[in-house]
Amino acid sequence: MEYTSISLHLEMAFWFVILGVAMGICFDIYRVLRGLIKPNRFMTVIGDLMFWIFITVMVFAGLVFKNWGNIRGYTFMGIFCGFLLYKKTVSRLFVTGILKTVYHLKIFFKTVVRAVVLPIVSLGQKLMLPVRVLSKSIKKAVSIPVRIKEEARRMFPKVIRK
Repeated sequence: MEYTSISLHLEMAFWFVILGVAMGICFDIYRVLRGLIKPNRFMTVIGDLMFWIFITVMVFAGLVFKNWGNIRGYTFMGIFCGFLLYKKTVSRLFVTGILKTVYHLKIFFKTVVRAVVLPIVSLGQKLMLPVRVLSKSIKKAVSIPVRIKEEARRMFPKVIRK
């Protein structure tokens, strides 16, 4: 199939609309992660900088691979329209889906911890009980001579020096 100039430009515009949608998805993922992690100001600045570097690389790659590096009016208009289309239509659903997924993963991991890790910890504590009892007995046995020495110092301060 031979491309005409108009069909080629329409295809490129379509790809840049898709790139705008992808940017919107990346923005929402970053926004949700930032809301869940709640970084301090410095980390927010670092995260924002990394996000915009990623988006810049994404746009640059789109320009190079799909438009041979040519910057046309429809490239940024397509990106803007794609981003706007995404934000006005499916952004809320996507963010809700991410939050529900995170919530269900959190419940899943809590269940796994309760089902697997806590019994192992409980077993370890029960196995360590004799060691703890023995340790306390040894501490008492070692502390008896110390207590005798302290009592002797109190009774005979001039004879036993520190």
